[in-house]
Amino acid sequence: METPARSELLHEVQLETFALTSPVWNGRTLAELNIPKRFGLIVAGIYRKDGRLLTPPGEEKVHQGDLLLIVGPRDRIEMCEETLAEPSSTSSGQDPLGSTATGEN
Repeated sequence: METPARSELLHEVQLETFALTSPVWNGRTLAELNIPKRFGLIVAGIYRKDGRLLTPPGEEKVHQGDLLLIVGPRDRIEMCEETLAEPSSTSSGQDPLGSTATGEN
């Protein structure tokens, strides 16, 4: 039986996929992308040409063309997708995640 609270929660939470289209993320780990902290989302899986990985660990590296399976509110998923699809290029020596080219924060 569906309760009002459960129904409301199910309407707030979405399960979406989006492709990492930018090569800037090649070889980055999920921990480096820090999607849960930055966007309040859960990475539930990664789909690749060679298969899928459900509940990937933070050490898992991502690659251009990977499809991320994301769980969370739709507005946050859209914000995450926009940020990861079009990372801002910087000329100040910082990478798109906010660390400097030398790895310092």
